[in-house]
Amino acid sequence: MIAQEYGENNDGNQSPATHSYQAVFEKIESELLCIAALLKHPSFQEEEEWRIGSPVITDYVRSPVLFREGASMLVPYFEFKLTLAPREPIPLEHIFLGPTPNISLSMNSLALYLAKRGIKPRQGIRYCQIPYRQW
Repeated sequence: MIAQEYGENNDGNQSPATHSYQAVFEKIESELLCIAALLKHPSFQEEEEWRIGSPVITDYVRSPVLFREGASMLVPYFEFKLTLAPREPIPLEHIFLGPTPNISLSMNSLALYLAKRGIKPRQGIRYCQIPYRQW
């Protein structure tokens, strides 16, 4: 239905084949990205992670996007609080860490981070079995 509504020009003529569904894509782009974020390879099943989708950002100057240093580039991110109440840590069942090239360092720094915030996963922290691949 959306494709039929937006797939034609206002004058009723068909849009060129390369542009006929551009308006449809723009209309549903956010929903498609949220759906894509929910899809993952079965080898990551043990993670049982939460994924949060954000709306499509087109105005980076006025958006709340922050940037952090990555291995080879700046990584955009949104900052948000994940607590049940002020100063009350969210109860975690289990944390899987990785994949990472520095397992011991990563495990130690995560344990320190959690301890500083009073967070104690009920079943502890375990390194995932997914091999680290450096592209």
